[in-house]
Amino acid sequence: MPLHELDADVLFLIMSSFDVYTVLSLSQVNKDLRQIALAKPLWISLLRDLVRRGLLDLPPPDMLLRYTTADLIEEVKRTVVGPRTWARDAPTPPGTPHREYIWRLDEPKSMEAAIKVLAGGRYVVLHDESSLDIWETVSARRIWACRQPIKSWAIDLIERGAAAHLLLFGPAPTWLAEVIRIDFASGESRTICRLDFPTTNVTNGAFERPTILGDFFVASYTHLYQWEETALLVNWRAETYVLLRSAAAPALLPGYIALSFNTHGRQSQYLAVYSMDSISLLPRIGQFTVDADSQTLTLDLSAVVAHQILTFDASNPPHNLALSVLESPLRHGRYKFMLYISHRSDINIDIGKDDPTRTSFPQIDGPFLPGYVSDLFCYELSLTPAEPQWRDLSVTPARPYLPHPHISYSGHCIIQRPMSIVVVEVCSAHEVAEWQQTWEIVPDERTCAALDLAAHGSVVAALGYNSVTVTHFL
Repeated sequence: MPLHELDADVLFLIMSSFDVYTVLSLSQVNKDLRQIALAKPLWISLLRDLVRRGLLDLPPPDMLLRYTTADLIEEVKRTVVGPRTWARDAPTPPGTPHREYIWRLDEPKSMEAAIKVLAGGRYVVLHDESSLDIWETVSARRIWACRQPIKSWAIDLIERGAAAHLLLFGPAPTWLAEVIRIDFASGESRTICRLDFPTTNVTNGAFERPTILGDFFVASYTHLYQWEETALLVNWRAETYVLLRSAAAPALLPGYIALSFNTHGRQSQYLAVYSMDSISLLPRIGQFTVDADSQTLTLDLSAVVAHQILTFDASNPPHNLALSVLESPLRHGRYKFMLYISHRSDINIDIGKDDPTRTSFPQIDGPFLPGYVSDLFCYELSLTPAEPQWRDLSVTPARPYLPHPHISYSGHCIIQRPMSIVVVEVCSAHEVAEWQQTWEIVPDERTCAALDLAAHGSVVAALGYNSVTVTHFL
């Protein structure tokens, strides 16, 4: 039966399963489809699905009732291109908050503490050397707390954001990894996996920057006496693993792993995506060793997607790679890749001078490391059933070097200065990138210990000495 012959209520149910891009496309077909595609109940359903997937931060329910369909569409646009108050031609003064949540902490945090925004600003995670807390933003309620030394951690929201799998890596010399299931409503938790890595095999390295998704987690293993990084990929349910040699900045997608690696003979850096089905995880964790070739896979170009990023001098390879893989709020199965690569300013790095999307940006003040520069590469990957499609978005020579970039889907990042937070426009959502200072948020007398910017949406979280501030922007 043709689509236009279906009843309106059937069309509504069908469109509720579509992505935002498809619904907007259907609204351009004819008047009947436009009336259904722009119905407010449909858009509330679409946006609530984005919220459950952590791709959007919605206003409180009482405010949502006053929104029109155009207002709801504007919420999605804000996630894709950034808040309209961040634009240089915005009528509203920059840094004007839409809503803000502030609460005091029971105990002060050290300057080494970190903060992480989850699910469009609904939750934040606070972590320092001896504790980890999960807070609900609106109610300022501590959902869960851990009082033990934690080297690194990662979290995966499950059950549409109602619960989470929390991965904890203990410090040396134990190297214990735990996966804990946490219910956000009740705060109840239970350990569902506990992995003891043989300590004699990891005494000269550390597991850093882990990511967890589904039954897998991945972490970078950095050897204390070697420049080369290795990625540790683990199926925590089966307790099996594999080491991926010369692989840096690993990230997980549903059914895939993305990472950057270099080929020693070619002095080339690649960004590659591999299917999980193509990687064999055989040894048990109890047999873990970082030196056994039988448990190590050397990456090659036989990937779903392998893209050469740059070439370099073999004696001075790039380092401090950071990869963000963010799901598109517009289309199902599409992901935005942002790879941040740092290197010494006095070495020769070729990133393609003839690239039409390459652009430079002016110098800005900030906590930058002298003698180092960085490059930001943006790509889009569509994981279609037929064949994955790869598209270059932009290349930004990032000068100066940013030690810890927090880059959102909209292409913004934040930088901390004394008594202020600076939001910088890194690149446009779809076109040529530029690095330009946009505005500053000046908090009160509190000194920020840590900052984070929501991967999706427009939420900035600041951790002070004894307080937390979570700010949403229009």
